[in-house]
Amino acid sequence: MKKFLASVLMFLVLLASAVQGQAPVEQRWFNFLPSDYVYSAFSTGDKLGYVTTDFVGVLPTGATVQLSTDMVSFYFTASTFFVQDVSGNVKYFANGQWTNVGIYNGMASYEDNLWLWKGNTVSLITKDPKNIRVFASVPNEVTYVSGLPANALVSTNFGAFKCTENSCERVDLRSCDKAWELKNGDVACLKGNVLSLGQQFFDNVSGASFSNGLLYFLQGDKLYALESSATQISKVAANSVLSGDFLITPAGTFQLKGQTLQKVSSKVRLPLLGSISPGPTFISDNYRLVFTDKGWTEEIQDANGLKVNGLLMWEAGGQSYSWGETSRTIRGTIIDGFGDDQEGYLLVVSGDHMGRKNLLVVDAVTGKPLAGMGVKPILSYGYTGEGYYVSTSSEIKLLSLGTITSFEAKVPPQDVVQWNGSVYYSYGEYLVGPLVYKFSDAITEIVPSENGVLVVTASSLYLVSSDVKDLGQVFPNYPAGKVLDVATEGDRVFLLTGDGIYTLLPQVHVVLHVGKNTYTINGVEKTMDVSATIINSRTMVPIRVISEAFGYSVQWDDSQKKVTITGLGHSIELFNGKPTAFVDGAPMEIDAPPTIVQGTMLVPVRFIVESMGLNVLWDPNLRKVEVTLP
Repeated sequence: MKKFLASVLMFLVLLASAVQGQAPVEQRWFNFLPSDYVYSAFSTGDKLGYVTTDFVGVLPTGATVQLSTDMVSFYFTASTFFVQDVSGNVKYFANGQWTNVGIYNGMASYEDNLWLWKGNTVSLITKDPKNIRVFASVPNEVTYVSGLPANALVSTNFGAFKCTENSCERVDLRSCDKAWELKNGDVACLKGNVLSLGQQFFDNVSGASFSNGLLYFLQGDKLYALESSATQISKVAANSVLSGDFLITPAGTFQLKGQTLQKVSSKVRLPLLGSISPGPTFISDNYRLVFTDKGWTEEIQDANGLKVNGLLMWEAGGQSYSWGETSRTIRGTIIDGFGDDQEGYLLVVSGDHMGRKNLLVVDAVTGKPLAGMGVKPILSYGYTGEGYYVSTSSEIKLLSLGTITSFEAKVPPQDVVQWNGSVYYSYGEYLVGPLVYKFSDAITEIVPSENGVLVVTASSLYLVSSDVKDLGQVFPNYPAGKVLDVATEGDRVFLLTGDGIYTLLPQVHVVLHVGKNTYTINGVEKTMDVSATIINSRTMVPIRVISEAFGYSVQWDDSQKKVTITGLGHSIELFNGKPTAFVDGAPMEIDAPPTIVQGTMLVPVRFIVESMGLNVLWDPNLRKVEVTLP
């Protein structure tokens, strides 16, 4: 095998075409979702704080502080930020510096109180972080503390204790990792991932948060409020995070108002951990975040723990699957599946009467096996652009509408695509097709597109057709090293990264001057009905100048005196004379309300531009505003 690979590599080196970059085009990579992606969250009252994936703490006050990766627990009380690291050390941040509190087994907050515990002793910090006092002791080791000092509930593995200052009484015999006293006096107990209240039990609980006498908890893709019984509030992404009164999802942040949800931020969201498909659509199990020109919408399918791909739904590790309305049970164990609304396939491990294993490719539409792979390990499988494929180290099986074609692989294929009647596959830094191309670093993914084969490496993105275009190095703002997945639709390319979703857009450069009724778009002069002006120290411009320059839609509702701007995945609603706008459904305050002058609505340019993810530059000497893609 080593000799075979060595000879093949020599063959590839001899045939490989040099990859050359092309002349730049006036386009740049634009992030549809420039957000603060959240690693952890904390809250105090109705204010949210969070830790970004870059480990920057954004406090409820708006202040920021750089954190270290060994910090694992975060709370904010009154005006003080507390953290605990992996060693149990608790410290707080004030006046630009950290101060150590001590080593504890855990900490938790409720309203403006910070609970600390070590062994069987509970300590309390109320206002002054330097003032730590022993609150109470219980017979057993403490696992959690909740509630106010007048009626605290201390959890242990040998029951829950209701405590006031220096006085505790056991009120529940259950072993609880965490316990909370609800409005009606009942105690809810979380042990592992099982939540119990009286004779009610809820398993597979992934998160819980207590606020105003209600316990909120996540179970699968559902959010519940628990009082005397559980009430479903909403369906949510399965990896959503609860913190106090807030729920954070990949679509944004919502505040819990009793048994309802109100969106409060579209900028603070969970990382997009999943894949991307044409549209673009972000996918994570049964959760979808779907792009439209008017914004991003959530879709959650009722999968009941099953995997979903197009019309195919299957039980990984099981024997059951469905195609549309047809359900089947097959002999063998389903390893994985793939497909769309036209065709679907299952990888199934089956054994004969002698115990010999065989990997089958099964047509999900008919339920019939298409091919046996024997004991050869599967290297990769997926969509080729014209159908689907399954590959081993020496063979590619092309699947299309229930038919199968075998194709010899010169080297072990990592990814396979079809374009313009040819098969392309990757191996290390090589792309093998009618020609062989060698890239400067290893290929991480190849993707079919309308215009050719997209080749993703750690440093760049290339389009291979009759020649090679370097889409990463040539066009500005390419998120090198961050690309997690790539999808195409027509001639559009979408990149899923750790900090958003990117696509290529033509650059737009808008220049206008305060007091002048002319402006330019990419150097072309235009006229506006009302000149840009300064009101209350804020530069105000006609709404259509910025919106239509970047292709946004503008709609006017005369009955509400409301203008709605939509485009590139965002929507903004503004009301004449009102200081509150709605950005992607979340309310935001404006320090300079929109105003109508001579029948034209003027809006604060910086607010509009930054809400749309654009860049704005103000030159006070020339009284000039410039707006561009970032």
